[in-house]
Amino acid sequence: MPRVKEERTWKLMGNVPPNQFFLTREALSLQQKLVAIRQTLIFLQRCKKTDVLPSFIMNKKIGATCGLSENDPKTLKIYCSMLSVVTKERQRSLYATLLKCNAKENACRRLLADQTWRRIDGWSRLICDSIRSKAKSTLLAKYNRLSSALREKHSRDESDQSTVNRLHPETAQNEHAKARVTVIGNAHLFSSAIELLSLGPSFSPAQNINGSTCRKVVGGLHRL
Repeated sequence: MPRVKEERTWKLMGNVPPNQFFLTREALSLQQKLVAIRQTLIFLQRCKKTDVLPSFIMNKKIGATCGLSENDPKTLKIYCSMLSVVTKERQRSLYATLLKCNAKENACRRLLADQTWRRIDGWSRLICDSIRSKAKSTLLAKYNRLSSALREKHSRDESDQSTVNRLHPETAQNEHAKARVTVIGNAHLFSSAIELLSLGPSFSPAQNINGSTCRKVVGGLHRL
């Protein structure tokens, strides 16, 4: 049975008959559990949508287990998959808790005096609003910390890359340098051919090699 999260809940059950006390307590505790699960699910969905990994995921240290760094794309992909699984499991838990809560509430409406249950349910919803507000504030602050840490990490990574480029400019230049293409001969090249050659060494005009081509090559060599 879920635990009661607010001590004030016990005061609501002062006039509940002993044989209905257990049922009423279970209904109220399920209401409070439902609120907490909803806020946790909202937090997880926000993390998933913005690629923010919660601490309980990062603490698994999958990178060290697999011999990879924590920033490796493969490691991050595993973490994202874990977050998706946890989110789906929380959705199933929310649905199951909602069904149980509705069943207990209906039983309370049926077995308790109408005025008694309406009074208990009304005050219970006020308590649930308080629980919701606290959970929302706590999880929002946690999300903001994680999001801020992620932005700082990205900023450091970009700064480190800029430092490497400044210290080793030849490496950066080599990465972006265009390959050169040399055209041998005095044949006139059309503008379309020049554009094709400028794409790099992987692109060049080609023609079939036949007897005529061989005779032209041999004749050219004799002239040289």
